[in-house]
Amino acid sequence: HPRSAQCDVSALFGFEKGTFTGAVASKSGKFELAEKGSIFLDEIGDISAEMQQKLLRVLQEREFVRLGGHTNQIVEARFISATHDNLEDNVASGKFREDLFYRLNVVTIHLPPLRKRKEDIPLLAYHFTRKYAKLMNKIEPDLPMETLEYLENHDWHGNVRELENAISRALVTSKSERLFPRNIPLTNVVSDNRIDLPVLHYNLKMARKMLIEAFEKKFVEERLRESNGNVTHAAVRAGINRQSFQRLMQKHAIISSRFK
Repeated sequence: HPRSAQCDVSALFGFEKGTFTGAVASKSGKFELAEKGSIFLDEIGDISAEMQQKLLRVLQEREFVRLGGHTNQIVEARFISATHDNLEDNVASGKFREDLFYRLNVVTIHLPPLRKRKEDIPLLAYHFTRKYAKLMNKIEPDLPMETLEYLENHDWHGNVRELENAISRALVTSKSERLFPRNIPLTNVVSDNRIDLPVLHYNLKMARKMLIEAFEKKFVEERLRESNGNVTHAAVRAGINRQSFQRLMQKHAIISSRFK
């Protein structure tokens, strides 16, 4: 969209008064405000071809001009970018400029998904609890060990953002001085479905059977996902032997290779 693209460019480059409708005063952009600091460009793989060209020019020349301006300004900042994409694949497909990729790819830090580094979860949970308690003018609640274990046992398909949202939501709804698992209801981001209400129309025996089977299927899938499809490890996590776990897989037609 032309207007949204203009906003993206103006946020980085800044603009002079009268450059476009709504530009009632000159404004500095991120390049200017960074001033010997750092500029973080999130989801760099999603930027448009036009923005890639403009960014490349800034990185090459280390200077820029405000929108509607005429004076070159020096960029004295460190650029840090992040992406969920494989930029090498995007370069190969022509979606991302090769010259920009090599300009950005000076030092690469691969950050595994949160489910692969669960030792970070307690630190992040404490950080977000402190952050949102302060924003909401609340006393920072304690996080008991059972809560930390509860958080560590979740898959976090939405990674750190999902954890942050879960903590902030808990602080909005809870008035307790301690956050227990019941205060932090978690759902799977991939399938955010709650209890299927139609089961309530069946008799108790049938409804119970349907819910138990739905739980079994979900439980087995989650253990396999945590174990990257390794059936033995998944059985250990489930607290049952491998044969019993395999029977559950067969019952629900679950294939371990889907989770590798």
